Amino acid sequence: MSPPNPHLRDNPERSVLPPPALRKLTLIKLTPSVFSCRLKEVDDHIASLRNMLAFMEDERRRLTSIPSSAHPIGVPEVLGHIMEWGVHLDCFTPEQLLLVSRHWHNVALSTPGIWARIVRKPTYMDSYSQFLSRCQRYLDRSKNHPLYIDVDFLYFYFEAPTNTVYTQFSELVQPHLARCYHISLANPRESLVHLFSHLSPDYIEHIAHYCANSTHRGSPLSLPAFLPKLRHLSGTFPLPVFATIDMPALEHLQIALSPVNPSFHDLLSILQRCTNLKCLLFDNVTFTLAVEPDLTSIMVDLEHLNRLEFHCSGSADANLLTHHCRMPNLKELCVTGNMLPIPLGLFANITSLQCGDWDFPWFVRALRVARNLEHLTVRAHGVDSPFHTELLPALSTATTITTTASSSSFASLITASPSPSPSPNPNATSFFSSSSSSSYLVPKLKTLHLISLTYNNTDFPIDSFLTFLRKRASSLSTTTIERLVLEEVTHLSEFNIEQLKTAVEHLEVVKEWEWLLEMPLVRLLEEELEELVEEEQRGRRRFLSSPHRLSLVVEIITTIIMAA
Repeated sequence: MSPPNPHLRDNPERSVLPPPALRKLTLIKLTPSVFSCRLKEVDDHIASLRNMLAFMEDERRRLTSIPSSAHPIGVPEVLGHIMEWGVHLDCFTPEQLLLVSRHWHNVALSTPGIWARIVRKPTYMDSYSQFLSRCQRYLDRSKNHPLYIDVDFLYFYFEAPTNTVYTQFSELVQPHLARCYHISLANPRESLVHLFSHLSPDYIEHIAHYCANSTHRGSPLSLPAFLPKLRHLSGTFPLPVFATIDMPALEHLQIALSPVNPSFHDLLSILQRCTNLKCLLFDNVTFTLAVEPDLTSIMVDLEHLNRLEFHCSGSADANLLTHHCRMPNLKELCVTGNMLPIPLGLFANITSLQCGDWDFPWFVRALRVARNLEHLTVRAHGVDSPFHTELLPALSTATTITTTASSSSFASLITASPSPSPSPNPNATSFFSSSSSSSYLVPKLKTLHLISLTYNNTDFPIDSFLTFLRKRASSLSTTTIERLVLEEVTHLSEFNIEQLKTAVEHLEVVKEWEWLLEMPLVRLLEEELEELVEEEQRGRRRFLSSPHRLSLVVEIITTIIMAA
């Protein structure tokens, strides 16, 4: 039933007083002059509203008649700049821009920067012929814009690379290399390093070349004697060529995958010409001193070097480098493989260390030197590695540092021994003064990242982790562990994770295949499988009979293979 109308006469809730508008009119004496003035005001107000409505309708018609190209985002210069950045960030491909509208099609074709990126990644499923035709199309549409080339010939599906493909690719890009500022090539057979001879020193900033054979065949490689803008040099290339080139802006140098041992003298020659070098990386390479000249007088100052990496390199490379290079500002050190002979002096000033499960006693010696270490990353490679059971106790055990000083020479001798402190030497005389203090390994450690710790026959050592975190937090001589990262650690339950969260400020757990379970296609497949079970329970079998679902399964499997 509807509520009563308050304005009806028979409504008991009806107000005795008239509405406010009527009360206002009763105060006005309705004389003819007043009535005409009031009527004129109302008519003027109606006319003003009609004029405003007409103006708004005209404005709406004007705005709707403006094409999209006149919008600030639709202006060709602005839209082209946005398209160029989107292609650079791999948000979309140039071909997708052509399908949006006729205006976008025209803007994309008139913007050379969109087509100046020739990229071939392992995830691309095109053939060699399709890739070469795309190269030709991009080179023609990029006009004179600086080129970005990143081509990986190692992973082409359904066919193997041939010499004809390399020849056609070289013939396509060679006339345009004078405007190339970034070139990265990876190929399994013939070397493409001869293309570097056509680079312009005024443009080139990034050179990367990886070849499985790593040998240069063909005419001698000739490069300019001065590369003022080159900032990145990595891959397999003949070192003698770059040993005579001045590269003052070079920041990243990576020497990798060399089947023929390069000359350490050539390396020193390159380092002498790189005054701004910040990152030096050796990847599966071993230097030789068989026919070297005398290197005793050569010393290179690498004042800006802050990161050094050894990946499966020769055991003597680190010693050679420390004997002939001064690296006072080295802060980050990364070592993988069997690198036991690394000089302990490299650990003195570093703040970040990434390593594998080396010989554990030697590793503890390195940590005793690394007093400034703040970030430690350890990857275990074997199930029987002592890092599984000895790393956390070593970091949780305080050691007593005894300092013995001579009153005549003021010399200090520092030794470390496990707690409790040993008894004093009865043969000591008053000529020496001793003092002892308790300390932990790497007292400034803030971040601990553990990878591939496998506990096959035991549970996750939650007690060891909690003891380690609590001891480091309660000690006044150490920094509290702020971040703990556990990656691919087995037998880690949800209850263990909740316990660790109470002991550390930031906890990050990265489980194997977790990224795969989060993929939308995988979740969709799970829904399809659940529906399949329901259909089978009802006596229906239609999963593989549907072409759409079969194509969905193929797409999921292809995506998983490409991602892995």
